[in-house]
Amino acid sequence: MARPLGRHRAIASISVSLLLAAFVLLLLVAISLPIIKPIYILALQSTIQVQHTTVATELRFGVWGVCAANTVGNQATAVANCFGPQLGYQVPPSLASLIGITPEVTSILTKVLLVLLILHPIAAGLSLLSLFFSLFMASHLVSVLALLLAVLSGIASTIVFAADLALVIIARSKVKNLTEGQFTVVFGNAVWMVLAAMVVTWFASVVLSARACYCCGVKKRHQEDDDYYNPYGYANSGGYVSTGYRY
Repeated sequence: MARPLGRHRAIASISVSLLLAAFVLLLLVAISLPIIKPIYILALQSTIQVQHTTVATELRFGVWGVCAANTVGNQATAVANCFGPQLGYQVPPSLASLIGITPEVTSILTKVLLVLLILHPIAAGLSLLSLFFSLFMASHLVSVLALLLAVLSGIASTIVFAADLALVIIARSKVKNLTEGQFTVVFGNAVWMVLAAMVVTWFASVVLSARACYCCGVKKRHQEDDDYYNPYGYANSGGYVSTGYRY
């Protein structure tokens, strides 16, 4: 019976580690604020500098909701008054009024976030599938499937990162014009987490291609059945010939 990581041990270990890291990053972003409050896509901040205040100075937008935060300098001293989790949310007027912003401004952000709500879980799901199939590198067919899923996950994470980046840049320009410079839009940490997941996923795809395509020093041995792993050898002309191990 085939051991999942018995063959191509180095390639399997590297690819599994990379895909696991990518999946964790994408999963955290997919269940970001208000479920995981420290992780958010973008923030709408007041440009008026305050030293101490009990009034919210920032709105943080996640995939599933929005939270008002009291920020002094670059550090959030409190995150409260959250709305969500909800599918396709709108910022309540009461929450927007905490930082003195109009519903017109918040509607610009929430319309685009509805698209991102769908893309983030899809990218995380594809990453999980590629991680699962990368555990069975003994089978050449499964390794090809893992490579295909890793490429699809890399494409999905690239699209998500581009969408996050475009959202912040476009929203920053529109909000600046509507609020006459009193508010600005800044990147959240979720954008950089998606970037890291994208880079890691593409690197994992390169590693998986070495196994699936027999390149980068990985070669198929003569008369070796790639879908059946027998560490003691295979039958040949009535006897057993040792195939050895390959790492």
